[in-house]
Amino acid sequence: MKGLASFVMRGRFQALMVTVAGAGSLLFCWISAAVLALVTLRKGAGAGAGLLAWALLPSGALLYAYGDSGPLTLLVGTTLLAALLRATVNLPLAVLASVPVGFLTGLGVAALGGEYLDQIVAVFGDFIGAMEQQLSQGAEQVVLARPDARQIAGMLGAGTAASSVLCLLLARYWQAALYHPGGFGQEFRALFYPPVV
Repeated sequence: MKGLASFVMRGRFQALMVTVAGAGSLLFCWISAAVLALVTLRKGAGAGAGLLAWALLPSGALLYAYGDSGPLTLLVGTTLLAALLRATVNLPLAVLASVPVGFLTGLGVAALGGEYLDQIVAVFGDFIGAMEQQLSQGAEQVVLARPDARQIAGMLGAGTAASSVLCLLLARYWQAALYHPGGFGQEFRALFYPPVV
């Protein structure tokens, strides 16, 4: 992974190539998000926003073709968290900022992703129905709760928030490995929230 980070930081073209290639894949969009965060952390929000603009093309195509906003929201959310971390140099605050990222993602999916949510609800319903049949024995019927579209939107928002934090932490690890060995470990061990939070 350090080799990939080193390759990306060699120049704008390398970063652009890796970011756009990963953003066009449902499986590898997390790499693009981490690269976007690394560039944002190291070179600033302007450089990160320039890469994000190019990464939105393939992730937008995925949204248009399949209705899946996951890669797009992951890229935008991670870039926003990285910009906040660069501006404040406060990892706990950046991690905590993932809550509004997830909330806004969930609201956006609930408001705009009706058909996509209906498909996911149907898949969950089929899966839970199969689980109920497997768990039911004789006269004893097992009934499991089925999530509705609003709950699915919340799960997608929470997943985006968690994934954005993981991509941000990976980018911060890469940054420390390349430019300040051992710095991420100290920063990560100092990550603490009081019980009030």
